[in-house]
Amino acid sequence: MHGLKCHRRASIDIICALGVPTIQTRLSPMDDTFLTAFDVSDYTSEDVSASKETRKRRAFEESKTSYKNERVQIHPEWFMATPSNLEKFDTEKDLKEIEFTVQRLYLQKKYSEVLSICDTVMGAVAAADAPGNRTGSHSRELLDMAIRCALKLKDHQRAGELADQSVEWWDTLSGCAATASQAYLLASRPRDAITAALSALRNRVQLYPYLAALCKAWNAWKGQLQSNSNQPDPAALHSISSLAPILDIAAAKTHRIHPFRQDLLSSTTAEHDREPFRRTQPPIASQLENQPSAETVTVWAKACGLSEQEVDQVVSLCMYALAGTIEVLEEESTADVGRSVRTL
Repeated sequence: MHGLKCHRRASIDIICALGVPTIQTRLSPMDDTFLTAFDVSDYTSEDVSASKETRKRRAFEESKTSYKNERVQIHPEWFMATPSNLEKFDTEKDLKEIEFTVQRLYLQKKYSEVLSICDTVMGAVAAADAPGNRTGSHSRELLDMAIRCALKLKDHQRAGELADQSVEWWDTLSGCAATASQAYLLASRPRDAITAALSALRNRVQLYPYLAALCKAWNAWKGQLQSNSNQPDPAALHSISSLAPILDIAAAKTHRIHPFRQDLLSSTTAEHDREPFRRTQPPIASQLENQPSAETVTVWAKACGLSEQEVDQVVSLCMYALAGTIEVLEEESTADVGRSVRTL
């Protein structure tokens, strides 16, 4: 053991004599001062790193509990439009606030306030719609809401005026055309109501609500001509009276094939809104005294003063009513466009 110590001491002496720096060599005081200017304890101390990880895990676990108990309540008034919003529309947010205000007031059955706001801002909203926005969603929604409010308030004159403004939407929005048909009926303009109802049917399949609205408008037109003090054209009155029961059969036949959910309207829609969709005892084509031919129906439709496009629609509906079965109608309607999914 004593020999090993002597050998080790001799090795150290040799290294020092050769000028090789040993591990025990310390830095100069100047170098110590330079290193102490940097706080590197967080990176070199394992205890500090472990402490950070512990705090992070503890905060994460606490956040799970606090998030479940967090409740953020924003009063609806925060989204309501202010008077300044009704004068200018600087951002998309202003338009959305107006829509929210109108819809909320409508659900609260404050129809007069909604109609007043729509009358105030509709023109400006139409001008503020985004360039290239072909649907004009903001102005369209406000116009539709205004028509519905006029129906609720039974404002005959205003309903007709608003329905006139919605004509441009009929070709793309059948629902808007159907609403306009109801507005024209309220305004005692059944002829315009027929045009709106036919426009709703032109771009969609034969739906019972639209057909029922057409039938109601047609019967109102017949009653208006019969009660007119001025003598109407006898040929036109005869044609209108002859086509009325055939159109009723078309509506009833559609209702039997594709029943309409009456219960969806019973609790949320006013009485005058439900009226076009009431169920009746469905007539059948055999109840007619004489079943007319397609040529006769065409002559009647032209005598009513309808446009060429409306004549084609009325003739098609009447032929559908007089057809023996639904398969006959579908074969005629799908002869050029191929089979429909409904026929599979």
